[in-house]
Amino acid sequence: MALVYLLPTGSTATTLGGGDNGSFSIDSGTGVISRAGTLTAGTTYNVAYLVYDTATGLISGRKDTISVTAAVNATTGVLGDGDSIMRGYGLPSPTTQNMLAQFSSISGLPIFNSGSDGDTLANINSSWGSSGNAGRYSAGSLNTYLLEGGGADLRAGTSDATCRTNCQGIIAQAKAAGFICFVSTVLPQGTASAGWTSAADAQRVSYNTWLKANYASFADGIVDLAGVPEATDPNSTTYYQDGIHPTAALATILGQAIATAVTGAAPAPQSLSLAATEAIDTAAINAAGLIAQAMSLAATERVDTAAVSASVASAGGATTVQWNAADKDPSVTKTSATRVDRASTAGSTNGTIRCDTSKSSGRRYVEWKVEATSSNNQGLLVGFALGTEPVSNYLGQTNKSVGMWSNGSSVLYNAGPNNTGLGNFAVGDILSADLNIDAGTVRFAKNSAWGSVVNVAAMTTAGPIFVGATMLNVSPLTGTTANFGDSAFVYTPPSGAVAWNA
Repeated sequence: MALVYLLPTGSTATTLGGGDNGSFSIDSGTGVISRAGTLTAGTTYNVAYLVYDTATGLISGRKDTISVTAAVNATTGVLGDGDSIMRGYGLPSPTTQNMLAQFSSISGLPIFNSGSDGDTLANINSSWGSSGNAGRYSAGSLNTYLLEGGGADLRAGTSDATCRTNCQGIIAQAKAAGFICFVSTVLPQGTASAGWTSAADAQRVSYNTWLKANYASFADGIVDLAGVPEATDPNSTTYYQDGIHPTAALATILGQAIATAVTGAAPAPQSLSLAATEAIDTAAINAAGLIAQAMSLAATERVDTAAVSASVASAGGATTVQWNAADKDPSVTKTSATRVDRASTAGSTNGTIRCDTSKSSGRRYVEWKVEATSSNNQGLLVGFALGTEPVSNYLGQTNKSVGMWSNGSSVLYNAGPNNTGLGNFAVGDILSADLNIDAGTVRFAKNSAWGSVVNVAAMTTAGPIFVGATMLNVSPLTGTTANFGDSAFVYTPPSGAVAWNA
């Protein structure tokens, strides 16, 4: 359970909405605590937060202050701009089935679709003044601008760097017109598509990587269309018409991704770090074992305890999720809470370890850093496993586990390889996984380059899932450090995915 109080600075008697659970709603799936009402701009509030840990029986308290500098604008409607993908080229009913129309159907918000077949970022940037889009801004009904595009530029040989410049130029003009601005990553295209080359795709990946890392410096948010699992394979006839344009099925999924990003973001929320810890003694409370929490507080008074990493330093407690020393092959050494290594080439051929926390539903994100790898690139696998998979097996040996292998980044499941084309692991590489337990799918990435989606429904429907790692008895020995969400991720999780520890 959790109790949240918000009080004006200096107040000792009144609360904003009361100090009992009846004043707040708590989403047990996401950990988001919400209270109806509005914070007043220019006001400083005291915040107190209590957490009851059902596993240990301990209660911890947090306190801090937050200054509200301005009210956060909510999206009232979206103007979508871009190329044929925005317009809905090739769909049976382009006007009603394009991804922006699907967003409107999901969110109930008005839209204006300014997408045009073959349009480029260069043209949108240079013709902004004559496009009429600036005059379409309306605070009450169309205050958000979503830019999709770049594929036509890259197909014509335009560089990643030029795309970046044009994107920033477009957003600067849209912001000057008053819009809340969102950018989107560029969808992949099939190699058979007219004019599309491996060089163009490399530029696309570079542009998307830059956009995800830097959008906050010039825009208000991002819609990672290319990160949607169903959109990763342009050769899929289920989700692509021709290797370029989404089918109605994919347009619907992309519309949901837009709704999740746009209606759940705009503009940056106020934030605070609740570092001051007060122990509440229930008889035998151990201050060193308290779980230090962090919170993100938007002007809608959303207290998000799941999306911010736990601060273990302030309370001296252990990490929320760690490797389980009691659930591993003897050949594996738990070097620290999050690092594991192969002790020697002796013992089992395959040495696997699982974490101490399982998940049975939702969409989860994990990262691993390659600390050491064998010279033949065959020593390390990272991934997921049921509790019934023997720790003497390697990840992916049966349908009870799945893992990405250091040998070419192949994804192994039920002993079958699924090639990703991402290449061998190297020391320092950041490996990522997007496990959708509800959908029964997983995909892996190396240094933010994602492989294809793999169906693992036989595993996800058979019981709780654990994060795992396998180290084979090869030389030199291998090791990896996992990030379950207890510290900041190197890369932004895909839209809709949350940390394993959430």
